[in-house]
Amino acid sequence: MHRLKAWRQTIQIQANKLVYQVQREREAFAADIDALNYEIVVLRREVAELQAALTEARIAKDASAMQCEAARTRAADADRKTLAAEERAQTAEDWLVRLQGIINDEFSAS
Repeated sequence: MHRLKAWRQTIQIQANKLVYQVQREREAFAADIDALNYEIVVLRREVAELQAALTEARIAKDASAMQCEAARTRAADADRKTLAAEERAQTAEDWLVRLQGIINDEFSAS
């Protein structure tokens, strides 16, 4: 009977050690889960910040594209105006040459 009691005590001690060990492992596992959850929160925050930065970059890109298009339009308008001014200048020069010819003809005839 004494052996049976000693054996039960030994088993109870081993069981208590196992329970204690399982509790420590559960606590460690819970701490690991908490740490991972925190990392997930941090990563989600970083992802949100990166998405916001990406959105800002896309908006800036769109604005830049619109500015480039406006600049192209202004350049095309300036080219058309320059061409029209050159045509008017050429027409004026042609008239000047004609008038000089008429004046020369008039002075030569006199």
